[in-house]
Amino acid sequence: MEVRPVRRDEVPLWVESVRRYHYLGYRGIVGKSLRYVATLDGRWVALMGWGSAALKCTARDQFIGWDAETKLKRLYLIANNVRFLVLPSVSIENLAGKVLSVNLSRLSGDFQQVYGHPVYLAETFVDVSRGYRGTCYRAANWRYVGLTQGWSRNHTRYYRNDQPKAVYLYPLCKKAKEILTGDFIPYDFCCVEREGNMKELTSFPVEGLMDEIRRVRDPRKARGVRHVLEVVLGIAVCAVLCGARSYRALGDWAAALRRRRSEEVWQS
Repeated sequence: MEVRPVRRDEVPLWVESVRRYHYLGYRGIVGKSLRYVATLDGRWVALMGWGSAALKCTARDQFIGWDAETKLKRLYLIANNVRFLVLPSVSIENLAGKVLSVNLSRLSGDFQQVYGHPVYLAETFVDVSRGYRGTCYRAANWRYVGLTQGWSRNHTRYYRNDQPKAVYLYPLCKKAKEILTGDFIPYDFCCVEREGNMKELTSFPVEGLMDEIRRVRDPRKARGVRHVLEVVLGIAVCAVLCGARSYRALGDWAAALRRRRSEEVWQS
């Protein structure tokens, strides 16, 4: 069995199949989207659609443990499984769980390739009021974290639907919660640019700063020193300008720097 993104010429068939056979129909996917098809011997057997994470979900937010400000910065690192359909002509034991597992194994890499960043957590909502139990998600090791509060969104307005849905989450890496709640995203400099204002460095008197840093006496013993003090202090200052307020944040910011990009900053 293969699970792959649908090709451009296959999108109309994917859309029509979901609209026809899924109980929610299809009116598009909100935000960033990826569409997948599972094939067996060249035959379409299941369809999956991923979109941007739900803005409000108390059960999910409590599981992650983030505050409102951090959530707004990191929400793009969560993918929402908005559609999952096993085609009605298919009857294969344990197919749904297998499709989910295979899809999850490539989801983050596909987001990286298409949108320039990975995702660290997958979420989905199961409508228990219709009798669905989330069996295939449990079989694929998704974690049930609670129920929604029974609200739906219509454009910018929320209204109560009195149909709470079960919330299931799947961490896509071992440190998903730590990354989502951390001071900085460690994987890529582009995220640091989004979360910290690198533009401040372009107008900052870097030459004067480096002169002052070079006057600092190095209190460290020679044994075990791995980096020149002026480089360490210079990076620390840049990290603080970008919003770092702890030693952990300084370390995450420095780890996110690409070597080439670091050289460009210091040469500017």
